[in-house]
Amino acid sequence: LVTSIIVFAFVFGSFEIPLLLGQRYPNVLPVTAYRAYIDPDLNQRPEAMAMGIMITLIVIVLLNLSLTLGRRIRTE
Repeated sequence: LVTSIIVFAFVFGSFEIPLLLGQRYPNVLPVTAYRAYIDPDLNQRPEAMAMGIMITLIVIVLLNLSLTLGRRIRTE
């Protein structure tokens, strides 16, 4: 279970493969955040940081959901 959580968190935040192989539209959230972060316009930087926080919050919520469901299944 712990290994799957680590892999999920890594893959959810991964942007390298979608950036290199993916289409321009629709972008996955990590690619959009990366492009906003490397934009020369520094006004895009706060938006990129907010997207990074959103990615982190989504991973935390899904991890908590996974752990809660795992505990319920083991106790039954």
